Amino acid sequence: MRKNQIILIIVGIFVLVGFIIVFNLWFQSQEKGTEAGPTSEELEQLKTEEFENFELEHPEEAGTLPGSSAESVTSCDGILDVEGGISCQEAEEIALAEYPGEIYNIEKGGSAGNQFWVITIQQEENKTEVLIDMEGNIIRTNTY
Repeated sequence: MRKNQIILIIVGIFVLVGFIIVFNLWFQSQEKGTEAGPTSEELEQLKTEEFENFELEHPEEAGTLPGSSAESVTSCDGILDVEGGISCQEAEEIALAEYPGEIYNIEKGGSAGNQFWVITIQQEENKTEVLIDMEGNIIRTNTY
């Protein structure tokens, strides 16, 4: 009888370890599938970095990131495109096709090698911020 109890305990331990391993693998696969883009904290960090980079590139306009002041940049005029990525106009068309409205603001975000367009669209009752990577994919939206 004692031998059977030991075997049952060992089998129970193996089953418990198996459940833990399966659960961990499932949880990891769920985390990988939900990576839609930067979190709000990461987005704020990217905007801060872009602000600092803008100040270095445009010292005459230091302290005003396009679109962050009272004056919003509502067209692509004067915005330099990123080499190897979609143009500002293409990003604008992608955003408006998905979220109809009027352009409220246009910015470039991110850092070297990981840049994206931030198109803010004024809709009837709210604004939608659309992040579009340099390949033309919408990577995140935020409606406020």
